[in-house]
Amino acid sequence: MLEKILREGKRVYWCPSCNVPLLSGFCESCGSRGFVVRSTPPSDLRPAFRADLERIWSAARELFNEEYDFLVPRDQVVLLNKIPYPDAGDEVIVSGYIVAHVFFDLKLFRWRFKPMYAGVHRMVEEEMGYYALVDLPKLARGFVVHKGDIVKSHLPERKGVYVALRTVNGKFYALGERLPGSRIKVIKSWRRRSYNLSSRASTWDEAVRCNRDYINWLEREAIDFIKDLSRKGFEGIYVSFSGGKDSLASYLITEKALGGVPILFNDTGIEMPETVEYVNMFAERTGVELISADAGDRFWAGLEVFGPPARDYRWCCKIVKLAPIIRAFREKYGLSKVLSIVGQRRYESFARFRSPRVWRNRWIPSLLSASPINDWTALDVWLYLFLNRATVNPLYEAGFDRLGCFLCPACEVAEFEAVRKLHPELWEKWERVLSSYALGKGLGDKWVRYGLWRWRRIPGDISRELRIDNRLMGYDRGVKVMLSKVEEREGCSTYRFRINSDRLSYAFLPMLGRATIDGDFLRIDRRDASIVIDLRDRRYTVCSSETDELAIDVLRLIVRSTLCISCGLCTNWCPSGALRIDDRGLIFNSDKCTGCLICNKYCPICKFLEIKLDKNMEKVNKI
Repeated sequence: MLEKILREGKRVYWCPSCNVPLLSGFCESCGSRGFVVRSTPPSDLRPAFRADLERIWSAARELFNEEYDFLVPRDQVVLLNKIPYPDAGDEVIVSGYIVAHVFFDLKLFRWRFKPMYAGVHRMVEEEMGYYALVDLPKLARGFVVHKGDIVKSHLPERKGVYVALRTVNGKFYALGERLPGSRIKVIKSWRRRSYNLSSRASTWDEAVRCNRDYINWLEREAIDFIKDLSRKGFEGIYVSFSGGKDSLASYLITEKALGGVPILFNDTGIEMPETVEYVNMFAERTGVELISADAGDRFWAGLEVFGPPARDYRWCCKIVKLAPIIRAFREKYGLSKVLSIVGQRRYESFARFRSPRVWRNRWIPSLLSASPINDWTALDVWLYLFLNRATVNPLYEAGFDRLGCFLCPACEVAEFEAVRKLHPELWEKWERVLSSYALGKGLGDKWVRYGLWRWRRIPGDISRELRIDNRLMGYDRGVKVMLSKVEEREGCSTYRFRINSDRLSYAFLPMLGRATIDGDFLRIDRRDASIVIDLRDRRYTVCSSETDELAIDVLRLIVRSTLCISCGLCTNWCPSGALRIDDRGLIFNSDKCTGCLICNKYCPICKFLEIKLDKNMEKVNKI
């Protein structure tokens, strides 16, 4: 069943009479039966707001000049649906049909309007924009239409501009690109099929009226779900509140089910200013308790250690999300059994599609998380918010669909450009960091301009689109240390290490055992081993039955001590309370430490630390 939904997407219908989307197949206003909207799965359709429409109309001007709203009218409800492109891309749905794609062209560095079947059909039949009638029996992808095949046309002067095509016999329609010499290359073709783009004006208020009973049914089911779950003996309940539409809908449902409950907001320190202001305003207006999981400037501190984050290198989530959330939870609830209401939806992404409605938080064992809107689409959420006249984050009206960290590597370049326009000072700060990093690594301007820092290994579609050699883009980043064995005899081995840091700290080494200092030497004694560290040089001797394993633990603790950014993640897992955070940073109490080294497992520095152990003593000693 899940596979079928994933393949087909959740169905959305369209009322041909009221010209609005339907969440079920029946219009509650006029009684009409709706037809299925054919969109790309998982079909998480959303409204096009004013800024979205302005972006679409601006891109359409290339094809229609002043008639830029020819296919996307000003007086009708319009839907968008995210689809795969090298960068951001959406299907544009009007009257229940896909009239175009709008996508961010990385090579041209701007949004483009690409007509699809319904749009192509109307362009040719009404002779609007760039079109051509061709005297050919059929049109197929990859075919080149020559000047002699064209019966009637209005062609663009520039190559690469889209042209709508139709065969004279009316059996085939196609989208082409202008080539030199009045030639047109077919890039997509369709057999003729029926459709009807409505001229009836429509609004989102009408869409709510046509779906009111279904929306109320969704709400009742979600309220009953929360009520039933809340009876399981929780000592605390709160809503994880991001400032986005999904967490807002989840709060409204929870408030109707249980009354006002606290909201927990994770301020990562790199949020959009509008989001922080909105969350504070919401808490003040509703009178709910605001639990703040504040990361402060820890992202910028982590940047000095790890380098820019990436989709395949998400150190930032542990430092600016996980650590402050756990810390705020423990300060508020301790070890109590708590329920967190989360605005998570399976249609947000393929990665979340299999996520259950209720799950145990693996980082906080006493916390149970649940999503009352797990099976809702974005359109379900938006119609619910419209019905409740909810005040939403102003960033949605400004054209942002995804809210969160303004420099998140999960974003597309198009989203970064939107941040640049709205908050140039924020983006300039980040771009200075990226440019400095790229200069130091010899990565070039493309690495910054096209957001190639978002991956350590650049995906194939991006490298092909921009003609980039992955080997030249320097995905190597993070903390790397070379550990060399320089001597081995009588159960003792001496190691030398190389780390890119002028200072060294050995503050956490007493986690391994009793520590004493004798002149220029630090000695660690434990029941089964001894470690002697030369404080004048980057070398140490380990006497143990497992020298290499212990040597690596020693090095992890040296690197942790040296590069610690006081994120506090380790303090949440220390079973003896030997670690804590205060104004001075991370404080270690050796008297409480049991030497379990559980903190090593959860430290982000250790998590992303790459240690290369060279055991070839003959080679090492020749260096």
